[in-house]
Amino acid sequence: MMLTIRTTVWFSILICLASADRLIKEFIKIYPTSDQGGFFYLSYYPNENLAFGLPVPSWFSIPLIALVLIFIFYLISLAYYKNNYQLFAATTLIFIGGISNLMDRLLYGYIIDFMHLWFLPIFNLADIYLLVGLLLLIPLLTNKQHVS
Repeated sequence: MMLTIRTTVWFSILICLASADRLIKEFIKIYPTSDQGGFFYLSYYPNENLAFGLPVPSWFSIPLIALVLIFIFYLISLAYYKNNYQLFAATTLIFIGGISNLMDRLLYGYIIDFMHLWFLPIFNLADIYLLVGLLLLIPLLTNKQHVS
């Protein structure tokens, strides 16, 4: 199968997004900053919990996340071969966000969070990718004819 220019551009963007998250996490880990207060700031925070602060042990969360990512990869393949670009975009964003956070868990035993907005819990770029992917997925789930 021949890759189209659109697919090549999309994969290049995804590689850049995934790389940005990994590089910033490593930079923040090596050069942690202190709590600076204010509306927005960057600060190293090791997060051992799952989404919304749920305390789930690694022996359970790592296999669970891996299984979910395998299913998401299946959806990426399905969306790609059916030329469903919205499903493809949504699932690939969820996949790269999930892979990056899973890599943190495997490498460090926790997720590196670093972004503070005064009204939100601390988060990272991978969390943004997950959120945007889920937001793109919602219209598809409410209108099932677009998923197939």
